[in-house]
Amino acid sequence: MAEAQNLLKAQLAALAEEFAERLSRELPELAAQAQHLPLYAADQQCSALQVLAEQLHKLAGSCGTFGFQQLGEQARQLELQSNQWLQTRQITPAALDEFINAIEQLPALQQARHDSQEEQLHWQNRQQAYPLNQQIAVLDSQAQRAANILQTLHSFGYRA
Repeated sequence: MAEAQNLLKAQLAALAEEFAERLSRELPELAAQAQHLPLYAADQQCSALQVLAEQLHKLAGSCGTFGFQQLGEQARQLELQSNQWLQTRQITPAALDEFINAIEQLPALQQARHDSQEEQLHWQNRQQAYPLNQQIAVLDSQAQRAANILQTLHSFGYRA
């Protein structure tokens, strides 16, 4: 059993390393796409923003899986902002500049993945203290807030 767990940990570590390498390529591409947004006409800008929102959604989910919590949270916030703009079709140049700047800053958050050893041990001990057969229920009348809480809980390894 311990051998199987060690094998699984090694496989997950290899997948996380591959993901980190992929991020090193994809984050600059994402920034380049965002930098082109101000150059497009309104319809093209909406199409490009939709593509960015989809990529940010995938990024947010994958980051939580592989331990890039800060990067995943920022990607999620940028996705939500994109979706809001797509719904309202109201994007100010200043807000768009801030959005582009935030996307350009994503590679810096990739570096924040490596937490201190103490923090890693804290979360390992916490996971051992709360067995996988326990689950958290989130009850909230606001669906979006509940979804954000669930995403945060999942990123920390909780079943919710």
